[in-house]
Parts: sequence; C-alpha cells; structure tokens
Amino acid sequence: MPRMATTVRDRRTVVLSGALAGLMVLTGCSGDEPTDEETTVTTSPMEPEEARETAAALLEDAQASLEGAFGDLSWEDSTPAGEKPSDAGCRITLPTRRCDVYLGRESADHERIAIALSEALESHALPAAPTPTGGTGGWLTTSSTGDGITLSFRAKGFSELTVHVDVAQACADIH
Repeated sequence: MPRMATTVRDRRTVVLSGALAGLMVLTGCSGDEPTDEETTVTTSPMEPEEARETAAALLEDAQASLEGAFGDLSWEDSTPAGEKPSDAGCRITLPTRRCDVYLGRESADHERIAIALSEALESHALPAAPTPTGGTGGWLTTSSTGDGITLSFRAKGFSELTVHVDVAQACADIH
C-alpha cells in the first residue's frame, strides 16, 4: 500500500508542476505589449455643431424607424448629453433614449430591428446595422459606425438607443 500512495503523490506532483509551468508561460505572454489590433478612432469631417445636429437627426430617425417597425413606443432621455476628451479630439454623446419595451425579446424581431436601424442609418449615408446579437451580460446589441458617428442599440428588459460622434477638435475648443 505505501508504494501506491507514493505513486499517486508523484503523479500529483507532476500534474501540479506541469500546470504551474503552463501558468508561468501564459503569464509571460500576457505582458503589456501592443497588439496588432486597430484602435484608431475615426473623426467626423464635420464641424462640431454640424456633427451634433447630424447625430441628433440620426437619433430621431432611428427612433422613428423603430416606432414604424414595432408600433407606438414611448421614449425618454435616460442619460444626459456630454462631451469627453479622446485621443482623437472630443467625443460628443447625445442623451441616451430609453424605451420600456424590450425590443428583440423574440429572435424573429432581430431582423426587424436591423432593418429599421439600417433605414435610418442609410438615410444619413452611413453603413447598415448588422442583425443584433447577444452581448455581454445577455444584452441584445448592434451598432454601426461611419464618418465618426456611431449609432448603438441595446436591449435587455428595455431598449436603448445612443449616438455619439467623434470630432477632431478638443472639447475645450467646441464651446
């Protein structure tokens, strides 16, 4: 019996040593080295006030398109507008619009959401929205970006629309 106990202990030691060696290799590979991923933010060619007006029109059109696809919906601003410095200049964010209806609860509605949002986006010469997919924490999400303007949709128990635009000017220079 002592020989069997020694063999089991030796096997555990080998397995644990291997796991520790693997962990050390992974830790060594997870440094803060830059990756090849593209992180460049595209800025809008428009002046800040024109960009803000265009973004506001896109938000209104996206809301109207969703109402056309799903019937009368009640929207309200759930977060305030804001400006935040970015590496590229300034990110102007419009108030987030929130609807208490969970659009996209049924998978059959996902394509309706994409079509409605794409209608609004394409009327502003922006790329169509992909069909929403499940995201982090179970959120149903989709977004589209073009010319520095991003429209995002997310839903989980309720639905939200957000639009932000990146401009080349510093936030302090906008006012």
